[in-house]
Amino acid sequence: MTLLIGALTLGLILALLALGVYVSFRIFNIPDMTAEGTVTLGASVAAAMMIHGYNPVLSTAAATIAGMLYGIQSTDIGLFVGATVSLIAVALVAALLPARRAMRVDPMIALRYE
Repeated sequence: MTLLIGALTLGLILALLALGVYVSFRIFNIPDMTAEGTVTLGASVAAAMMIHGYNPVLSTAAATIAGMLYGIQSTDIGLFVGATVSLIAVALVAALLPARRAMRVDPMIALRYE
């Protein structure tokens, strides 16, 4: 009985979510980046991922990222340059810290170690 109630509750929640997405995108015709557009996009991404069997935490993270990326245009050069520079900086730090630690080890000790 508990399984039936849980399934009906989940079905009702997903039906209300689908209705909210339909109302927001079709009736209101949201063309620009507004709070309503980001919320419905994130909700639809999360619902689609959960229906396909993904973890709810992963679905929520993907929905948050999709909501953040909702209004980005392909002509926003500053954003792409900033993202590229930050990713390169993170990659350099991630590569240099272990390399710096490895340089402190005597090569003969490292070669003899098994």
